[in-house]
Amino acid sequence: MPGLHTLEFRHNGVEEISKGAFKNLQSLVYLNLQENDITVISNGVFEEVPLLSRLVLNNNKIKTLETNCFDDVDNLTNLDLHNNKIETLPSFQKLLRLETLYLSSNMLTSLDDGAFNGLSKLSSLHLDGNHIVNIHPGCFKDLKKLSTLTMAGNGIATLPSSLFSELEKLETLNLQNNLIKDIEPNAFEGLSKLTSLKLTNNNIHSLSNGIFDPLKSIQVIYLSKNVIEHIPDKLFVGLASLRGIELNNNKISVIEPKSFYGLKNLESIDLSDNKLKTIDSDTFAGLSHILVIMLDNNKLDKISVSDFENLKSLAYVGVRGNELPPEVIYQFTQKYTPPWFTK
Repeated sequence: MPGLHTLEFRHNGVEEISKGAFKNLQSLVYLNLQENDITVISNGVFEEVPLLSRLVLNNNKIKTLETNCFDDVDNLTNLDLHNNKIETLPSFQKLLRLETLYLSSNMLTSLDDGAFNGLSKLSSLHLDGNHIVNIHPGCFKDLKKLSTLTMAGNGIATLPSSLFSELEKLETLNLQNNLIKDIEPNAFEGLSKLTSLKLTNNNIHSLSNGIFDPLKSIQVIYLSKNVIEHIPDKLFVGLASLRGIELNNNKISVIEPKSFYGLKNLESIDLSDNKLKTIDSDTFAGLSHILVIMLDNNKLDKISVSDFENLKSLAYVGVRGNELPPEVIYQFTQKYTPPWFTK
């Protein structure tokens, strides 16, 4: 079948791919072998399908990828290996056209220096749901066009300095559901194009001024479900594109005055489920486009509608679940609960 372009062997109980299995399929561009029982991808098994552009191997039992197993398919643009048992990465150096790589839900524990060498056109890399603990600062150095990186659900405890410094095109970075406690200075260096940063559900205790300074294009920062206690006064300074901040479900008791000052495009901030006792009158000063402020389930015992009267765009302030008199809650409900808002 020399003219065949698409071949699917899904859910067929395949246990092994023998060398020569794809003989006379020189025109094949799409091969789907997902949901089988394959355990090993050997060198040379794809040497007879040089035009292959999409290879789907997810939901197998692959534990071993021999070092040069993908050398013969240098036209690949999409490689799906998610939900296997892969412990060690092979060489990707010949995959110069690869754009999307799925490695989620495997058994990876570390990313070594040069792990993704050669992937100069890769735009999307998925590493979530592994057991990654150790990340070498040079592992991403060839990924000049990467725009999406997901590493959620691993065991990462530290973000070292300059880890992402080569990812000059990165727009989305997902690090939620890890064990991140320490973010070293310059950890986000080079991420000037980043628009979304997810750090939800980690062990972050504190954030130092300047840590987000490189994120000149950031629009949303997700920091909920950590153990942050204090918001310093210059944490978000200079982030002119920032539109949303999620800080709910932390242990925040102190927000320094004007911590959010200068965020002229900020539209929403969620500080619910923290330990705030007071809100300074200029805590939210200068937020000319703010629409929603969530302060529910804190320990506030004194706050007034008048504290927010200079925020002309403000549509909703959530204050339920605090220690406020019923009449104060009623005042906020009357003034700051638009018809479109539900929680």
